[in-house]
Amino acid sequence: MKQLSARAALGLAAVGLVAACAPLPRATGDEAQSSVAASASDKALIARNLLLGEFSNSAQMRALEAAISSSPARSGAWIDAQHARFVAFENPRFGAHPLYFEWRSPGAAGPVTRRRIWVFEQVNGALQMRFFSFKDESVFADQSRWQDVLTRLDPAATVSYPEGCRVKFSALGARRFQGQLNPATCKIPAQRSGKELALAASIDISESGLRYQESGQYADGSMAFTVPGTAAYAFTRELLSPADALFEGIRALCGKTFGGRISVNEPVTNPPDVFTGETLLMHVRDCDPTTLRVPFHVSNDRSRTWVITRSAAGLKLKHDHRKADGSEDEMTMYGGDTLDRGLESRQTFPADAHSQALFTRMKIPVSNQNVWALELDPGVEFRYELTRPQRTFKVTFDLQKPLPTPPPAWGSN
Repeated sequence: MKQLSARAALGLAAVGLVAACAPLPRATGDEAQSSVAASASDKALIARNLLLGEFSNSAQMRALEAAISSSPARSGAWIDAQHARFVAFENPRFGAHPLYFEWRSPGAAGPVTRRRIWVFEQVNGALQMRFFSFKDESVFADQSRWQDVLTRLDPAATVSYPEGCRVKFSALGARRFQGQLNPATCKIPAQRSGKELALAASIDISESGLRYQESGQYADGSMAFTVPGTAAYAFTRELLSPADALFEGIRALCGKTFGGRISVNEPVTNPPDVFTGETLLMHVRDCDPTTLRVPFHVSNDRSRTWVITRSAAGLKLKHDHRKADGSEDEMTMYGGDTLDRGLESRQTFPADAHSQALFTRMKIPVSNQNVWALELDPGVEFRYELTRPQRTFKVTFDLQKPLPTPPPAWGSN
């Protein structure tokens, strides 16, 4: 779908999380008081995490009146169909709470119409948000490397909007934030004409989503655009993606420990591998909305922890190996990202470039073809699997019989 040139110049238009069209409820006095008590850094994390997931305005589009256009237009009432996906990533150069999103039209399988980074942060004790676009979007062509791209991304490869274009939020409840972009301070040149534009936007984030609308006005007072050209975008959260469903299924086990057994080991190694005949335990120990840490104990060996993280590709699996003194083992943080949507019950993780380089350096290039898998049968079994040509290894954990909490993994707090 062809974008309006004025809209294409903006970093904000691609929000995709918006609450229902009806006005959001007012925060109660207790809610407002509790939100004020929270630190701004806590608010930044809460606001970022409220936006994680997939959203669309399909319900809003179905309710359109016949007189409203479903395509962008320079005049008249219009609103178009959009699907958005928001994921967290780690890159200290963008602050503590960066968020990557892409916007597709008219749905999840459509072409990308917008990619941006939003960064929530504390500024003079208040919640604000900066936003960035990308100078070269071709870096996202290989979907299997998205998370690596974001982790290594240099801010110099992005377009940062002026300081006056920070979105400033007020807390209307413990989990609701209303932000405004001030047209008196946010001024940018129009993409084609170069004429100065004053940008305005309204963003309302809550547990049900986010309302969003923006506009641009020329210095002579004439309107350059309003996006959308009718009521604010009203995106609602979609059902969990398969990767998110598996993540949340594992997260629901937080704090619990389960015993496991080797269910597949082909071919049997000689001498036997280190798991044979040992007590196997998994402990779902640390669980936040974006990262799970699951220590995997092999009898008294507490060196292994699975780290499962939401990523731009879906999920990332890493193996954190530690020595008894808590320091990193030389063979550590190998794993990979999901390359497809997978299933709610099973996600696979082919070895990524970092892991292949590590395996080559450690003189075990056969492991370059590793594919790990996590499987969940809720309330019944959890399965961890490793496959490569001529090798299959799987451990099955019984979720029906939780066990006492074991000591923490080496290197854990």
